[in-house]
Amino acid sequence: MFGPFKKEKPLLGLTGMGGGAGGHLVGGGGGPGMEASGGVISDYDVSGQKYRSHTFTNSGAFVISALSADATLNEVDYLVVGGGGGGGADAYPANRGVGGGGAGGVIYTEGHTVSATGSWALTVGQGGSGGGYYSPDTATCRGASGNNSVLTLPTGAKTSPGGGGGAGHSQPGQSPCHNCNG
Repeated sequence: MFGPFKKEKPLLGLTGMGGGAGGHLVGGGGGPGMEASGGVISDYDVSGQKYRSHTFTNSGAFVISALSADATLNEVDYLVVGGGGGGGADAYPANRGVGGGGAGGVIYTEGHTVSATGSWALTVGQGGSGGGYYSPDTATCRGASGNNSVLTLPTGAKTSPGGGGGAGHSQPGQSPCHNCNG
């Protein structure tokens, strides 16, 4: 049940945060005649206008099952953000400082016209893991890069790249840690 809505302009977005946080997808649908499913649905009011969002914390699909007879209600805004990169690690307890992970790339489109029912595949880019403590054999002091986030529309895929991993430091007098600097 989508309830009575004067107007609804859904928001579809994918957000990731730096420092290795995972991504989210926020989608929308509903209103008079337009129906959509997928994710966690939230309704809200902005200056008397009713809106609905669908939030995805994992990959999945945003499914549009019915369009509105009023074509102005068949628009969505979408935001796609790649997963953030993980921060680097300091292999030496001197706290010399390390690099933070980079934010994921961002794609934002407002007023995308939905012309047909169907399913939009979503890949939520997960954040990169942080660097580990130095070991000559196994450790990676550098944080891992975040993963790309992808929204596949009927007109093609929108890919937002993951953020880069932060640089790290190895212990003085030891061989450099694997993949220590960006």
